[in-house]
Amino acid sequence: MSAKTIIGYWFSSESENRYYIHPKDLIDHDWHADERDKIVQYLKNGIVFLELLGHSHCRFEDGPPPNEMGCCDLTDGIWMWPEALYIYVEKYHVRLPEEFYEHMKKNNFTLPDENAVDKEYRWSVKFWIEWGNRQAPLKDPPNPEIQRNLKEIIYRFLKAVADGITSERTNYTTPYLDSFTEFICQWFDGCYQPGAFIEAGYINWDEFDILDDFSRGMTRLFEKFKGTDQDNMDLMIDDILFTHLKYEAELALNRLKRFPVWQQIAQNFNPRAQ
Repeated sequence: MSAKTIIGYWFSSESENRYYIHPKDLIDHDWHADERDKIVQYLKNGIVFLELLGHSHCRFEDGPPPNEMGCCDLTDGIWMWPEALYIYVEKYHVRLPEEFYEHMKKNNFTLPDENAVDKEYRWSVKFWIEWGNRQAPLKDPPNPEIQRNLKEIIYRFLKAVADGITSERTNYTTPYLDSFTEFICQWFDGCYQPGAFIEAGYINWDEFDILDDFSRGMTRLFEKFKGTDQDNMDLMIDDILFTHLKYEAELALNRLKRFPVWQQIAQNFNPRAQ
């Protein structure tokens, strides 16, 4: 099954997403203005693909509050976008890739039946990153120190998962290993920001593919346990999804070691370091 192509993820100065394109760079009042209502309705009616932990925020100063921006990712089975993407098109006349427009038009701006849509958690950021960079190229070169530190953080997370996940089982000095909420947030907010990291030059596409494979296991874990009262990792660790996740972490580490920088990080790794 092919990965869904994401669109509509924006620059944010408060996170690693500072390397995404800003919607202000895409304002185009003439972009398919005669069909804007159809485009907006298509975006609104997308099928819920993933529910996230928190609300988005509008990148325009006069935008709606976060609670009106939604917390879901929507899809039509081919493309994937944030729940509030329609606001940018409807209110601010932000243009989207022509490839997406042609896809909607080819299907008469009609979404498929929900039961026919593949719900597997696979998506690709490559198109959106490269398309955005062509619209507003970024100039800043990657910072070598930040690049190294980022990879060390990712390595520590993967190694902790491969070695047992919880602090009781790994004897690691890593606070996020005791709380499921912290565990999920550490990965998706701290370790796995593929669009930002690739755009900034901190990881390459080969590294991204490896991390993306592991991240699907994290997504499955999140989907199973979100909304539950249980947050103690030691009481959840025997679930089969955690067993699979350990294997996926080991596989990711072995694949990353073919790159010299990851080999060096592995050689110098100290599980007791903060």
